[in-house]
Amino acid sequence: MYNIVLINPRLSSSRLPYNEKYAPREPLSILAIGSFLQSFGYKIVIIDTNLYHEDEVKERLISCVTDKTIFIGFSLMTAQVPHAMELSKYLKGIGTKTPIVWGGIHPTLFPEQTSLDPYLDLVVFGPGESTTLEIARKIVSGDLDFNKTKGIACKGKLHEPREREDINTFSHFDYDLLDLKYYLGPSPHYLLSEGPIIALNLLSSRGCPWRCSFCINYAIKNQWRALTPDRFLDELEYQKN
Repeated sequence: MYNIVLINPRLSSSRLPYNEKYAPREPLSILAIGSFLQSFGYKIVIIDTNLYHEDEVKERLISCVTDKTIFIGFSLMTAQVPHAMELSKYLKGIGTKTPIVWGGIHPTLFPEQTSLDPYLDLVVFGPGESTTLEIARKIVSGDLDFNKTKGIACKGKLHEPREREDINTFSHFDYDLLDLKYYLGPSPHYLLSEGPIIALNLLSSRGCPWRCSFCINYAIKNQWRALTPDRFLDELEYQKN
């Protein structure tokens, strides 16, 4: 069965792996993409590098990336670029032929510049769901001509942006794609007077209604888009069950 490997790089090379005293935040960006792609029949493997020592990260990459892997996707902010570059270089260095795709905030801000990195093949900018689905379908079909694919940059060439879709049409997040034992532990973000509680983060909207000049939502004119009340109640009920 074909699979897609999605990676959440470390914020910096000095960041330590999982500490049982603190629960890390769920990597919601790749969880969103993974849940969407899985709803179309693709097997999704998520590697959150914040959970493991570097040697184990590379061992997991070797075991997960096979000749049935469609592409390897990274979602990254600017602070994650060094680790993403290191892992992409490592994958190319061991002879991986699987396309490497970068998406997320940094590639959305600097798509042309990012696409020039020699250790990646495609950059996704803007909303990633339909763009990654089109990439997956084209690779599986053997069609590697992405000249008409919206929302990507390749080797310095920027394509047309992809229109934002109605987030109410997207699938529920599948938290089973994550190893939840790492994310449900104690965390300083979820403290009550009597002690820690167990919680998961859910998304009820994307973008932001405010226009703070330092924020990416201002830079890319990312308008606030919310789930309808009924759709968000469905999400809550689905995750609770």
